[in-house]
Amino acid sequence: MNVDLDKYTPIDLNFIKNNIEIIKFNSPEIICTSNDNLYMQIPNYKIDILLDREFINSDIFNNFYINKNSKSIIDLILEQNDKNKYKQIKNINQFLKVYKDCIPDSESTKRFEYEILELIMEETPKERFISLKNYIDILNQYYNDKLYSNAIQYILDIITELAFIERVNLIHLVNAAKDQINQVYFDNVEYYDTQYISNSLILSVTRLVDKIYPNISLFYGFNNFNCRNVIGHGNRVFITFIEFMLYYNDQLENQLNLKTIINFDKKFAGYYKKIFKKYKINKKNIKFEDIFKNGLRKISIENIANFASGAFWHDVVKIKQLDYLNINKSEEYSKKSTSHAIKGYQFLKLFRNYNNDISLIVGMHHEYYGYGHSILKTIIYTHLRENKVINPLWLISDNADDIETLQSLAFFPAKMLEIVDLFDTTVMPQKNYDREEVSVEEAINIIYDNYIVKETQLDPILFKLFVDFLIDVKKENIENPFK
Repeated sequence: MNVDLDKYTPIDLNFIKNNIEIIKFNSPEIICTSNDNLYMQIPNYKIDILLDREFINSDIFNNFYINKNSKSIIDLILEQNDKNKYKQIKNINQFLKVYKDCIPDSESTKRFEYEILELIMEETPKERFISLKNYIDILNQYYNDKLYSNAIQYILDIITELAFIERVNLIHLVNAAKDQINQVYFDNVEYYDTQYISNSLILSVTRLVDKIYPNISLFYGFNNFNCRNVIGHGNRVFITFIEFMLYYNDQLENQLNLKTIINFDKKFAGYYKKIFKKYKINKKNIKFEDIFKNGLRKISIENIANFASGAFWHDVVKIKQLDYLNINKSEEYSKKSTSHAIKGYQFLKLFRNYNNDISLIVGMHHEYYGYGHSILKTIIYTHLRENKVINPLWLISDNADDIETLQSLAFFPAKMLEIVDLFDTTVMPQKNYDREEVSVEEAINIIYDNYIVKETQLDPILFKLFVDFLIDVKKENIENPFK
């Protein structure tokens, strides 16, 4: 029997015994091996025999392995210790016991968001599917009209509802993986999957933002858009990410690529030298061509929407208060506080089958050029274990395959999202965070000093562009620290 154990990870027999029902549901088989290289494959429906010494001689077969993807899902399930919180969600209080970061910071936003949440809980997956599908037609009608405040409010209603729906789905899908009681709900979610609909909705919203760009100030007239909870943060990051991408395209038409090449040695090369050193890659003469695959290229509106989906879902599994401002924190704190990026990747990729771009953006939105915690560390570890040399052709690529093969070490839309996400949580921290909000100018100085100069964690070229975006589009009266 030939088994590629690189696709498997060791698992303890006691772990199998204590979690056998969950393993049956989430793993196709367990591989047993002996010290003499004997192999035996046990299908999930026969896993019980592992605990019966009449069938399995544990003195011979003493090593057990499980598929890595299956183990990732099981770990995500078992991480939630209080199983009672994850029973069928019937009211808002049950939901908020799981998603504490969803608690709004004002009574007006609470009324607005709780009304949406109550409606979601009353609907079946099929009813939600139909509602979201109808929203696409309405948003597309808006495209041909002038957008007034009622249209902006409608967009906010939709993206807030979408944000809540996937969080409710996560809770029920975890439940379904734990017990058979929720299996019917799991099947309903799978049958009436909102993934395609949500991607279509995000494309429609992206086109509408493009239509009114750069007059995005319309969104800031609503309390819920300024809310300091994870929903408000997610909505702001989503809209600002689209704006930033549109500004990036505009600047390409304004010779951004050429200007960056001309200024590269003087303004940016030193930062990238530190980045390559962090990755232990010897690059003596760093050129612009080493940084961006095919240079800085214009992005289609469809691709902006695809990338914006990653921005929209970036905190979907962030289920407790974690202040991930990565300044003067211990390595252990950094690992714990950014792990929601990896859990989000696992949920979207393994549970929900989202495409590689969306999953990878979520999984790398706290990568911080090796200082954060992201799925890149797992990819690098796998290559090193296989004795493969890490020698990327470019530092940054917009192709997910280049990251998985380590032809590049940074995913372009994730590096854009890192900046937008960090900026928003700095100027408008969630209400439970143990720090006050700061001005835009203070935020830029904090980020520049700590994430560019002290340790280069954000991309310097993209961060300079973001500050220009704040000045040109947001009309912020600040100086660009790169000038």
